Amino acid sequence: MLAFKTERAQILHTEELPIERKVCQAASDYKHALQCPEFAAANGCTADDLRHDLFVFVVQSERESLDAVSAQPSLAPHTE
Repeated sequence: MLAFKTERAQILHTEELPIERKVCQAASDYKHALQCPEFAAANGCTADDLRHDLFVFVVQSERESLDAVSAQPSLAPHTE
């Protein structure tokens, strides 16, 4: 598993939230850091750190989606 660089992401990761919500929150954090550099500094990180963590959540989301698809039974008709 990829490691988070920010405390914000580490805390978000432990929350009982859907992965989609975590991706949105990480994207919001990154957006705020780009618009206001003081946001990242106030949280002890950089915009690059927040971008890194956003992509970690995206990778987790992709993995969960792939796992869900592979767990579904085949939709092909059963023939004998």
